[in-house]
Amino acid sequence: MRNIFAVFIFISLWFPNSAFAILGDVAPLGNPDGSVTLGDAVVAARMAAGLIPQDANADVAESGSSTMGTSGGGVTITDAWLLARSAIGLPTAADQTYTNSLGMIFKKHAPVGFDMGSSDGQTPREGDEKSHSVGLTESFYIQATEVTQGQWKAVMGTTPAHFGYCANCPVEQVSWNDVAQFLVALNARNEGTYDLPTEAQWEFAVRGGSTTSTYHFGEDANKLKDYAVYYSNSGSKTSIIASKLPNSNGLYDMYGNVSEWIKDSYSLWAYYKESWPESQLSKDGQVLNPLWPPDGTADSGLKSVRGGSWNDQADHARSADRNFEYPDHRGNNIGFRLVREAP
Repeated sequence: MRNIFAVFIFISLWFPNSAFAILGDVAPLGNPDGSVTLGDAVVAARMAAGLIPQDANADVAESGSSTMGTSGGGVTITDAWLLARSAIGLPTAADQTYTNSLGMIFKKHAPVGFDMGSSDGQTPREGDEKSHSVGLTESFYIQATEVTQGQWKAVMGTTPAHFGYCANCPVEQVSWNDVAQFLVALNARNEGTYDLPTEAQWEFAVRGGSTTSTYHFGEDANKLKDYAVYYSNSGSKTSIIASKLPNSNGLYDMYGNVSEWIKDSYSLWAYYKESWPESQLSKDGQVLNPLWPPDGTADSGLKSVRGGSWNDQADHARSADRNFEYPDHRGNNIGFRLVREAP
């Protein structure tokens, strides 16, 4: 039966009228033009699994697919895959998401190797973005949005933001040292182990599956307005989180709203594999789980900052762009997001 369903999904995506001729009971479904809808896919999934079609809405919710589909309401390959897995009891996108008691949503990322930095000849490009290969050997969860003022207040009892209290706006005017105290308080709640992302974790997450392109959506800076609150569209202030489109990893505001504190200390040398001990290099020369500085290396005293902000031009809202500040610096354009250890 599973094979029959797989064939049906393939046919329905490319030859919708033929597919629904196979499942005659489903023929009335679909858009007027004969295209396949998300509802069609979930009904077919339930039928293939021997379940009643009437519970389709529950399957959509459980599959994590309720916000998927094309802008016109059609079904995508991803929708079909998730719904098919949901109907036969296999893990779906919902299993890759964790939400804690504060409403912080985290997206899971599997171990991966990738090229970090910007490639030779790419423009714009800064001198501290040397392309190099890194490996992340453990899964991790990264927050889908920046930490909000409301979440900060719930943990710390304070409202430090420069722009006035807005529960669903990103917290800013917090230093790296302030964030360290926030982490102590948050981890004391015993809901898992939280931290700031490393530069490598952050850059892999922002790329959303892209490789060396300037932005996760490609090279066209004109599209940035759809994904980021930055200088050209911010009105000189922060905005409510997730007011723009996410990347393909389901992460919002990686290129704008506020820049983000990172766990690493800042260094030019962190992007040269020769700076790392041999014990941290793979056979292929990847730097494994980089966090600067490695043992025995002097700390610059500066902390890395990644991502553009409401006050940054497009050139500084790139996947590879790097910045830094002293750990006691408080700025109205710097906030943070968290990572959580995968259980």
